[in-house]
Amino acid sequence: MNTSPNASDAPRAAAPAAPDGWKVLHDGGPGELVLAVDYASTGRRESSFFDIVPNLPADRTVWETTQPALGQETEMGGAAYVARWMRAVTESGRYVRAVMGYCVGSVFAAALAEEIGRIQAEPPAVLMFDPSVPVSVNLRHDFCNVIDHYATILTEDEVVHCKAEAHRLFAEDDDFDRLGARYSRMFEEVVETAFVRSELDVELGRELSDTFVSFVRYLVAARQVDPSRVWARGTAVSSRDSTPAADLAGREIQFDIDHLDILRDPGVGRAVTELLTAPR
Repeated sequence: MNTSPNASDAPRAAAPAAPDGWKVLHDGGPGELVLAVDYASTGRRESSFFDIVPNLPADRTVWETTQPALGQETEMGGAAYVARWMRAVTESGRYVRAVMGYCVGSVFAAALAEEIGRIQAEPPAVLMFDPSVPVSVNLRHDFCNVIDHYATILTEDEVVHCKAEAHRLFAEDDDFDRLGARYSRMFEEVVETAFVRSELDVELGRELSDTFVSFVRYLVAARQVDPSRVWARGTAVSSRDSTPAADLAGREIQFDIDHLDILRDPGVGRAVTELLTAPR
């Protein structure tokens, strides 16, 4: 902290320009890069990579993935997501020390690490926080959570109906891609109805719907990536709510904490710091 009485008058350095496809969570200078993969969204209860950054080494620059503009992801598969993120990494010419992934982001983290290993002397470390692969039962759970999140603008009957319908559709056909499309249509319809009824900004409602659709497409794209080979040399950092996917990691570090807190827990930050500063 600058305690100079004239600190507020001192010129401030411009924030580093965000590379295409990435957000700079922390600028640690020209040294090693640490990449973080997540579908970050505002208002979520789960911790994010933003929360872990203060507990990491200050001399590591941390980039976090951003998503394509809403609608641009329509025709994107897993390889297209990875290629979009790789462009800026390659152009930077910087050494990537580690690639971190959160939940399904761990799938894409594996693909990025594999690509980066082809352009630098040694592959980056891979750290997965409660890694998971997209499966239909989790998609149903995610959909119901989103409905609960927007319960303030939905009627009680709408909440009950959407959740019951989510379970019915899952029982009828649990194919991930088809189920995702059906959940997306249902979400679009109920949000439009709620926003019109409440005389809220319909464009905002459409943006909320498009964001959910974008998330589903992100999951669909992740299903096209096989992370198992890279995960086998990676480290899973697990909460007490971890999934069986953590068993695919070469090493697992377990913490007796809730999944919601895994990226904000100081003990997790210390463990990750040790991994990032250990001799290669």
